[in-house]
Amino acid sequence: LELRDVRSADPRARLPFRYNAQRTLHWFTHASQPGYWEACKPVAVLHFSSSPKPWQSPDRKGELELIWWQHFMAACG
Repeated sequence: LELRDVRSADPRARLPFRYNAQRTLHWFTHASQPGYWEACKPVAVLHFSSSPKPWQSPDRKGELELIWWQHFMAACG
């Protein structure tokens, strides 16, 4: 599926949002649309497309950064 075809493609051909959840989108929508995020659970891929990345600023820990750190620490044990 090419990018230019996304809007005209059958919606069943698209990956569900939970496979490309965006941290920036979470920042802008979670307070006003928490049900949307609840419906997407469990999030399989959380995309940190904005800066700073969790590993670049370990002292900055919002809700999603804490989730990232939990998974990272469990994997690196």
